[in-house]
Amino acid sequence: MQSFEQMIAKISTNLDRKLPGTSAHKKLQPYYPSAKNLSIPTNPFAKKSAVLVLLFPKNNQINVVFIERPANTGVHSKQISFPGGGREKNDKNYTATALRETYEEIGIEASKIQVLGKLSKLYVVASNYLIQPIVGFINEVPTYRISKNEVDNIIEMPLVDLIQAEIMEKPIHSAMGITLQAPYYDLEGRTLWGATAMITSELVDLSTDILKNIEL
Repeated sequence: MQSFEQMIAKISTNLDRKLPGTSAHKKLQPYYPSAKNLSIPTNPFAKKSAVLVLLFPKNNQINVVFIERPANTGVHSKQISFPGGGREKNDKNYTATALRETYEEIGIEASKIQVLGKLSKLYVVASNYLIQPIVGFINEVPTYRISKNEVDNIIEMPLVDLIQAEIMEKPIHSAMGITLQAPYYDLEGRTLWGATAMITSELVDLSTDILKNIEL
């Protein structure tokens, strides 16, 4: 039986290996019904951003932190996402961006977070952002201080539930005014789709074998 610490160490090791990237992203990638396999190249002038995929122990399981954006906040209105945002000129690197944004949005100090590694970058056409996901770990149930301008709710989800979740599909009217067919995860009645779902899919791919026979 694996311990919690062993699982975290193995996730960190997997992040240093060749990542599944596109193959994982495609499982949750929204598409035009008439052009399911359409591939959109990354804009070389895309804005840089980073998000934090934060893992923590709760109820004898490894959990993931998601946030729900407030209503009327542009293209991300009411969407479920990871803490994160645009890279600023004073940010040393993508990790600094993810940690700064996490502190600003949900109040978790960078000094409490162990950075495990990075997932694959992902380009989002709707916002013209190139996202670098950073994976971090905090060895306690987080205490949040929410920025109400940026975060409406916190959603904590056991990683094993995401691994076991059925990927569903439905039409979604995108912020660009286009109806897309969107694969999604159901988070207790909330729809996790788009870039965040694609990033989650890669985390799931990297963690599935590790989560077998875990003793926390």
